[in-house]
Amino acid sequence: IDHPGRGKVRVKYIATGGNHTMFGLEDGRLMACGRNDWGQLGLGPNAPASVHGVADVMSMFKQEIREVVCGASTTFCILHDQSGYGVEGGHVGEVLAFGRNDLRQLGIFTKGTKGKVSDPTQVDALKNKSVITISANEHTVVVCENSEVFCFGLNESGQMGLGDRRKIEKPEKPEWNKQDTRLNVTVGAFHSLYLHKLPTASGHTLYEDCLYSTGYNKHGELGLGYFTESMNGLSVGTKTPALVPFFHNRDVLLIAVGWYHTIAVCAQVATGSRRPPGEVAGEKEIV
Repeated sequence: IDHPGRGKVRVKYIATGGNHTMFGLEDGRLMACGRNDWGQLGLGPNAPASVHGVADVMSMFKQEIREVVCGASTTFCILHDQSGYGVEGGHVGEVLAFGRNDLRQLGIFTKGTKGKVSDPTQVDALKNKSVITISANEHTVVVCENSEVFCFGLNESGQMGLGDRRKIEKPEKPEWNKQDTRLNVTVGAFHSLYLHKLPTASGHTLYEDCLYSTGYNKHGELGLGYFTESMNGLSVGTKTPALVPFFHNRDVLLIAVGWYHTIAVCAQVATGSRRPPGEVAGEKEIV
């Protein structure tokens, strides 16, 4: 990427949102471009509504950025901390967020922050937490060590799996999370996929994959085998995570979620068998 005043600099990672892109460079700097009407580029309140080139965001930060995650109109930055990684591999460090917060998508609930947040602002709910993953769109789900899960943002389709469609006024910790699971979360605009890795009593595998979905289902994006008819403009499939039976006895490697669709990559193994722990997957099945 062409860095103003530095010439070409190698890109280390890229994070993309609905209409904006963040570039992490090998020299530790963060660049941004695209739509900025909600302050999702983190360039401050006087920045233009869109940036057609690339703008330097790193000047806003005093610490190295470990990871960047983008939602539809939001951006989350996990900063480096001297304590490094937690025991489960989570990032230990301050989490800053900026962008659209009218539905509290950023998890920032302090007075005066509802709406547009143009400056990087600390997510108080994640203070002193070891963050493993953040997945964001119009709602946000954060998985921390010790099986802690936090949800905030849009919930009108039941996409948080809380059992209702209520407006979120504080960070929610859903009851469906289990202390004895490893959890990965991927969210779309109005639905969520939760991959639980449950410990098994069998000596053949350490964990059994159980994939759950919740939220909007007009287009069959929950993978439950049916579509949900629209009522009052909404097509809520389920308001609590429902087990997706298709993935029984399948070893799920990766889940990718768009606005209204879901793709899963599984290890292709013989019927009734599972990949032993530590064995690298060979051929893959995309569903």
